[in-house]
Amino acid sequence: MANLLMAGGAIVTGVGGYYRSRAEAAALEADGREARRVAESEARARSRESRAAIGRGIVTAGASGATIEGSALDVLARMEAEGDAHARRARYEGRRRQDALNNQAASTRAQGTITLVSSLLAATGTALSGGGSSGAGAEGMKIQAGASKAASAGG
Repeated sequence: MANLLMAGGAIVTGVGGYYRSRAEAAALEADGREARRVAESEARARSRESRAAIGRGIVTAGASGATIEGSALDVLARMEAEGDAHARRARYEGRRRQDALNNQAASTRAQGTITLVSSLLAATGTALSGGGSSGAGAEGMKIQAGASKAASAGG
């Protein structure tokens, strides 16, 4: 009987670990989605800042009577390229962070499955090892049945 309780405890522990890993994985995935959303927001902000800076440059050049050509145009083009690069980098970092968290979530889920399977195997081993030693297994039942028949025939 004690072995069955131990086996049941192992199963409960395994199921608990399995569901805990599922919850942790879901939280990691949610964190990944949030990281991606924040990175996308940052990328949009950087693009806006870049366009605003370029606009200010054009206005300043126009106010001073300068034309937008030659080196002034090169500076604005460089500003635009740098703004785009910052936005792309922010998006990349967000995707990279989300991928890392998704990989961690998959690993956590796999660990939960391993915990569950291990607990089921441990419970099975505990139940089977207890069956032969406590007389509750198939062999024990045959021996007990034989002893009962002998006692009733003799008594």
